[in-house]
Amino acid sequence: MFLPFHRYQTRFFSLAAAFRVVPALAIFLWTAGLFAAGPSALTVEPDTVILWGLNEGEGMVFGDQVGGVELKVTSPDGKEPTWVEGKFGKALSFPGGVSLGASSTKSPVPELSTGEVTVEAWLKPSEEGAGKPMGILQMSGFRAVIGPNGTVTWLVAADGQTNNEVGATTKGKLPYGEWSHVAMTYNGSVLRVFINGEIAAEHEFAGANIQPATMSGVIIGYFGGAEKPYFIGDINGIRISNKARSEFPVP
Repeated sequence: MFLPFHRYQTRFFSLAAAFRVVPALAIFLWTAGLFAAGPSALTVEPDTVILWGLNEGEGMVFGDQVGGVELKVTSPDGKEPTWVEGKFGKALSFPGGVSLGASSTKSPVPELSTGEVTVEAWLKPSEEGAGKPMGILQMSGFRAVIGPNGTVTWLVAADGQTNNEVGATTKGKLPYGEWSHVAMTYNGSVLRVFINGEIAAEHEFAGANIQPATMSGVIIGYFGGAEKPYFIGDINGIRISNKARSEFPVP
């Protein structure tokens, strides 16, 4: 059975209209940001000194994608982290009482040598850690911790010793149970903390006597101190750069 000509004509014009509308709609959505690319996993860039993806999904030795510095589990109670679904593929979940210590498999050991630094990570702190300090990282000259109230503090050793530190602390809190990109920088005169791409804290300080820091002394998930502030939650990548970066992913 054949349709009348006017029916074919109507269908033809409907298809033609659709082919005109769909590209226009796609362009509108793109410009509106609905098709914009989301955040991505940390990658190696020209100033990257160390990049631990912490996304292997198996094993308890964690490789570096740049300088040959491995992370190995340290725990006074014999605990181990576990693999969970992460922001990008797998992530490492810290139960508390566990840290990762760096040891170099190459010579010379990679180091920070420019007087500038950026430490950044994708973090998902657990509600279990609320009300207690949780260490993010410590390395020669620098430490970072999530405070009992959820704020992030980035410290530099003013004289090369942790008994005389200067820091920048965020006013806002890092949300528990959610992924956040946290970045901490020092350019020789200003300490800054970025949360999800936005400056959350800064403190001017030009008196730090920062020596070239080797990556073999880095500890992840611990802050040091009598309170034993271990990180509780998930981590999905840590990157350390020889540059005070200013642009970061926005979730």
